[in-house]
Amino acid sequence: MKTSKFIAACFFTGLAFMLMITGTFAQSVTVSLNLMPPYNPRLFNYLKNENKAIITLMNNTNNVQYVKLIGRLEGDNGVLINTKNNYRPASPIVLNPMQTLVLTSATGNMDFLADKNNVNINVEEKVKNAVIKDGIIPEGNYTICVQVLDYSTNQPLSPEICWPFVISYIQPPVIITPMNEGDVSNNLPQFSWTPAIGNTTSGNIRYDLYILKLADGQNPEDAMQQAVNYNVGNPLKKTNLLTPNYIYSISDWPLEENKTYAVQVIARDMNNLLYFANSGKSEISTFTYIPQNMPPPPPSPTTAYDFQCGCNSPLPSGSPLTNFTVSQNTQYQIGSYNLTVTGVSSQPDNQGRFSGEGTIPFPLSNGVNIPLEVTFSDLQVNQSNVVISGSAAAKINADATFIPEDNPASQDLPVTS
Repeated sequence: MKTSKFIAACFFTGLAFMLMITGTFAQSVTVSLNLMPPYNPRLFNYLKNENKAIITLMNNTNNVQYVKLIGRLEGDNGVLINTKNNYRPASPIVLNPMQTLVLTSATGNMDFLADKNNVNINVEEKVKNAVIKDGIIPEGNYTICVQVLDYSTNQPLSPEICWPFVISYIQPPVIITPMNEGDVSNNLPQFSWTPAIGNTTSGNIRYDLYILKLADGQNPEDAMQQAVNYNVGNPLKKTNLLTPNYIYSISDWPLEENKTYAVQVIARDMNNLLYFANSGKSEISTFTYIPQNMPPPPPSPTTAYDFQCGCNSPLPSGSPLTNFTVSQNTQYQIGSYNLTVTGVSSQPDNQGRFSGEGTIPFPLSNGVNIPLEVTFSDLQVNQSNVVISGSAAAKINADATFIPEDNPASQDLPVTS
């Protein structure tokens, strides 16, 4: 008899324990979370954008449930942002019996994390102001988690569901040419840099190029910062460049012999969706302009001189660019000359060939360049904007002459002694 009582006691104890476990883990609401890439370091703006964060709730009971959401964001860099314990939205989320409800962030349903007034922000002091002011979180590996609570009692109605994602900033350009701290002998040098590196598919990137003449002993970093922010030093600025290069033009102010120049490129997103490391600013590069030796004086009439004439240049290498657009004032290097586009008659085809009109600086004997109008056809260019195929020919005006016409004084003018 005692054995039977003992077995019965064990049975009911085990049954109660099983019921307790079942009650603990039974979820009356099923929750799922989906975050849409690309992931933006401007956390609060990202979570508030429509369809960037999607939460699905499923009521697993036959009762109407009044619920709210809480959550946390945690990174491997020490960042922890979580919903405050006293968070209570103005009205609950109503789940009808067996209902499946899809919530988008556009309706304010992510305010438990997207509203800075509803969260605790635990980060290093040096980055806390940026998180609080601009909502920008540091680079790192993150996990965002969501849980459903009863609106009135705060009793958990679902387990915590999490979604991992990575935040990485767009890397700014790196200046390739001119070489840092190098010498430049060409008075029309080419500037080139790497494109911004990262997931830029949602952006519309433009480049701003700054070239600043430095005073003797001037710090390039300080000087460029003043030039970019306040135009100190009257830097040469080329803004909204589509491609990562620029060929110095004869219309730009001339480089001064033996002077050192600082160069910086700044990448910007016209859509204001991307976030750049170092505000998109490249490291500052410097170069010194040291022109080639001046040509010898012309020979005297009695001196025999072997003139070598010709415009041939070595054929450049590289594959032709395709899928791009040529616009007015774009510059290309063709042979030993710089071609500035003034009009486009046909945009690049599937092989990158395009035609149009432009100007080339033509040197005269006195060292002065004049803009020579040319017509070009079937040009192909490489990634450095150097022409690798095609032709350009000067426009000819049959009525033009270098000999001035005789213009005798009018006989109608009074002549006095």
